Amino acid sequence: MFNKYLFFSLILVLACLGTAFAQDDQQNIVQFSGVITFQDGNDIMPLPGATITVKGTNRGTSTGIDGFFSIVVQKGEVLQIRFLGFKTEEIKIWDEARTYDNIILTMTPDAIDLPQVTIYNIPSREFFKIEFLAMEVVDPFGDRARENLSSGLMQDILETLPVDGTEVARATLRQTAQNYYHEGQFRPQPIFNPFAWKKFIDAWRNGDFKKKDKD
Repeated sequence: MFNKYLFFSLILVLACLGTAFAQDDQQNIVQFSGVITFQDGNDIMPLPGATITVKGTNRGTSTGIDGFFSIVVQKGEVLQIRFLGFKTEEIKIWDEARTYDNIILTMTPDAIDLPQVTIYNIPSREFFKIEFLAMEVVDPFGDRARENLSSGLMQDILETLPVDGTEVARATLRQTAQNYYHEGQFRPQPIFNPFAWKKFIDAWRNGDFKKKDKD
């Protein structure tokens, strides 16, 4: 009989402890929401597709087309907000945070180091006029300009130049808007697009589809 009462007493104590721990955990839980934005000129625009992760864990979420996100975290955890072309931001959930807390964050574009440009000073407008009229425009300048604007160089720059954060955000907004525009229906096929046909015919005339001889 003694063992029976002892057993039930132990079960009751464990249940009370479990309830207390559950209450403590529940008090530490925060439903954290917010809107992630970026500055486009003088306008503040939502930033869709930004990733929000809990530092040191595999939990996370991302912003929608309106830049909104919501995630369940615990007090003391740190949120990391990332988006290509912008600096990574960190937000710590303080112990004083409310059960439902929120924030509006404007991302800062990440600086891109460009090649150095040397600017030469012109003493006066009259001096500039004299030098400008005395300047000889020779073919090497034209050749250099054509070389700098060649399609191969432009392609290399396109593939290697870092993308600006605002440019990435605009492209993401356009892509998301296009997906929503065609949601629930079949996308129009290029076969019915006269501009696509013109591009195909021009490429055919230029011989873009001919097999190239192997070296």
